[in-house]
Amino acid sequence: MNKGDAALLAGYEAELRNNHLMDFDDLIFLTHDLLQTHPDLLEDYRNRYQHILVDEFQDTDREQYGLVRLLGENHRCVFAVADDEQSIFGWRDADPENIARFRDAFLQGRPPIVLEENYRSSAEILSLARALIGNNPTPFERVVRTQKTGKQVRGLFFDTFQEEGQFIAGDIWERIREAADMRYCDIAVLYPQHAIGAELEKVFMAAHLPCQMAHWRGLFDQPVIRRALSVLRYALDGGDDASLELFLRRELEAEDTALYPAIRAFQRRKKVQSFKQAAFLFSRTASEHDGLSVERALGLAGVVHNAVQRGSVSSLQHLTGDILDQLNTSNLPSLKNHLDDIADPRDVPGMDAFLDRALPIYHAGGTFYIACGDEVLRHILTTLVRDALSRPGLTVREAGSRMELVRDALVWSFDADAPRTSAHFVHAGGLDARFGPVLSALKCCQAIACAALPEYLSEYTAIALGATSADPERADLTAMACVRVRNGAETDCFYTAIGEGSDGPTFQEIYLKLQAFLGVDVVVAHNGYAFDFQVLHRLTRQHGRTRLPNPTLDTLPMARSYCADAGRDLSALHRRYHLEVESSEYPALDRARLLHRAFEAMKCERASRYRRMAFEHMLDQVALGLLFQKPYADGARFSLEDHLHFNLGAQRLLGPANLQIRDLVRAFPRLDADRLRSQARMMLGEDPRPEVLALHAPDQIQRFRDLAARHGARAVSLQAGIRNLLDFADLYRVEADMVSRDAVHLLTLHAAKGLEFRDVYICGLEDRMLPSARAMHSDAELEEQRRLLYVGMTRAMERLALSCVRHRPGREMAPSRFWEELQLKRDDGG
Repeated sequence: MNKGDAALLAGYEAELRNNHLMDFDDLIFLTHDLLQTHPDLLEDYRNRYQHILVDEFQDTDREQYGLVRLLGENHRCVFAVADDEQSIFGWRDADPENIARFRDAFLQGRPPIVLEENYRSSAEILSLARALIGNNPTPFERVVRTQKTGKQVRGLFFDTFQEEGQFIAGDIWERIREAADMRYCDIAVLYPQHAIGAELEKVFMAAHLPCQMAHWRGLFDQPVIRRALSVLRYALDGGDDASLELFLRRELEAEDTALYPAIRAFQRRKKVQSFKQAAFLFSRTASEHDGLSVERALGLAGVVHNAVQRGSVSSLQHLTGDILDQLNTSNLPSLKNHLDDIADPRDVPGMDAFLDRALPIYHAGGTFYIACGDEVLRHILTTLVRDALSRPGLTVREAGSRMELVRDALVWSFDADAPRTSAHFVHAGGLDARFGPVLSALKCCQAIACAALPEYLSEYTAIALGATSADPERADLTAMACVRVRNGAETDCFYTAIGEGSDGPTFQEIYLKLQAFLGVDVVVAHNGYAFDFQVLHRLTRQHGRTRLPNPTLDTLPMARSYCADAGRDLSALHRRYHLEVESSEYPALDRARLLHRAFEAMKCERASRYRRMAFEHMLDQVALGLLFQKPYADGARFSLEDHLHFNLGAQRLLGPANLQIRDLVRAFPRLDADRLRSQARMMLGEDPRPEVLALHAPDQIQRFRDLAARHGARAVSLQAGIRNLLDFADLYRVEADMVSRDAVHLLTLHAAKGLEFRDVYICGLEDRMLPSARAMHSDAELEEQRRLLYVGMTRAMERLALSCVRHRPGREMAPSRFWEELQLKRDDGG
């Protein structure tokens, strides 16, 4: 037990007692202790339970067996169903020796009932599996037989895991084509570690092969992407209260797990039929912080719905980008949480001049050469630029003695000294003394890729209301003001005071003038969905008018994403962006003009955020480059921005599925992979946390962006693109409330226990994978790993294939020692 663990455990147990709660494991431990220390209670339960049946007995631990023995040792009517050859949960204290203990304590020399007929697997599969498990000691002698015959088991060898995945995908396609009764869900791919499943999912998706991962590991099961999908689904089904509730539940739970249950309780208490209406009402009665959180989520749902239904945006790619930008992701390790400390690439001195020379080549085609005196760093920078800017017609190469310096060629120099000539050369590493070569290269790529970022909502009308109350259900209007905006500038304004007496025009009189002023513009308001638009809609209904047909946009979700203290008014945005506040005799018009300036400032920040966060999924390459970057002139190893980028990138660089260090060592054999990883760990200051590695958030979010761009580009409309994306996601997602889909199962070997499939592929038959690294030095654990493979093999009914690769992400592999025991003929997948 580590230092502090005892105090932590004591505090945890005290908290359980204070709240009358019980830890899951204590359900067994405390029950066992209770019966041992209270003989009268034990006797009562022994008399109550005269017959005891225990299934999956091989998975019991010592405490569970002790409980069974306490209850059954008098009447001895205990029936245990067990298969010692399927005991695979030693890591959670399952003890197969309990079978021997049961035999000695309960059978007392009588033979067990042995089930020897296998009704699942073919003779070929069963024979091979029995040959493997025969290398383990067994407490019972048995001969397992089957009446079925089938195909020979295949042993597949590949050079890389990509080849493995591509072969399996092609083999499945062929199997589906040749067998009319074969379905995708009849097939499973099993593996010992989740990292293999994640790589297979990428390959299968690229091949359009339907697949689903178990235990919420798939791309579309990640929390942020599930929330993005749910708000897109609501945008298509705007009248569906259930789809809005699903999004709000997921989004609010990311901020405060108590908020969604509080709204549901409020809905029941107030007998409000619509969850949407309950959420709006709840936000007015809750604390300011909780109310703003609910209004932000409601506003985001409204923004996306209006963008889809009323056409305030036309691109699925950019709509998805805005959704991801405004979702609550504060719990993710992301650049998004450090943007105030990261410079905008467009603010780098000399960047405009660099873009003048680089952009024509980037768009028209040509060659970028990367020059740097350090050959390793030059290789890393070239790879970084090539991966970031890859597009047809553009070539990125390392600078060398043979360069074709023609008109469409540009050399990016990252040496400390500027090039001797500006012809075909640009000193990319000397744009800003604050940045070394690695961040200079990253910022150049960010500036190039985001140079053509389209203008966001260049034409709109900002609106502000004067009202008698902050409650939209009771408020009457005293004034209405609008500011028409074109390309960032105010071009016209509209203002009127409102009164029902002889002093001013009535609401009905000005409504037609308002409609004429708005035209077809997008109407922008701050906290509009919780107030401005609600007030207008209520009053139009009361006066027998139809609601405004214009698309609407609420700036509160964007404001809350960019400014943590943004509220229902504009004061926080005024402070953040140093906006000039006008004070006239028309307060509503002053607020509309302030909203216009605040929205324009947020639009500029939106573009800046996209630039600063571009290529976040490549931070592992950035971190690798920083390992080889020389200290700055003042002796500092890293700048503040270096630290931010390295700390996020190194988490992924050290992940078990990362290829960057392996690929670099292949290119430069003099480098040592273990030493590089040790250096990265030392500079990181700690080992990367497993829960952070499991997220793979930048990769997953980038894959989701790419899918949105692909489906949006193929669709005839924004709605069609969203529908295509949602249909695609449904093929690959598993949810607890969804029926089993016709998709290939991607499962760990442990998760496959108890299941059966017509065809099974088992990947990862390499030493330190299967068997695991821990099992290499322990006979008991090696025996359990052998049982684990046996379980996987006997999931197959008709066909079975086992595969091994030479190169897994981040490491070289050797074939599993189990291959010798299997004695399979080698079948190179190619």
